[in-house]
Amino acid sequence: MEFITNHNHTYRHLTPLLDYTPSTYIPEPYTAPATISATHNQPRYGHTNNFETLIDGGEDATKDYITGIIIGAIIILSVAVVWFMVIVVLKFMGEKKVGFLA
Repeated sequence: MEFITNHNHTYRHLTPLLDYTPSTYIPEPYTAPATISATHNQPRYGHTNNFETLIDGGEDATKDYITGIIIGAIIILSVAVVWFMVIVVLKFMGEKKVGFLA
């Protein structure tokens, strides 16, 4: 296969893809770093992070999963509200007092 690659009429030769050759390579099993293992449950604040418990689990396991989600959402919402309030206060203070922050 040939085609023109630029206006100087230079040709580039393309070769067909090589045939598939199966490999006997088997990678080592994945091991999570210590920092990942140590912080695995922190986003749920000690509550379960297993999604299956929401569907198949009992009432306590379902409440535990939902509690973990709600706690995370409340923290994100509270940070957003504080950020919004800081912006509003800076706007009310004016550009003369706080400069470019207003």
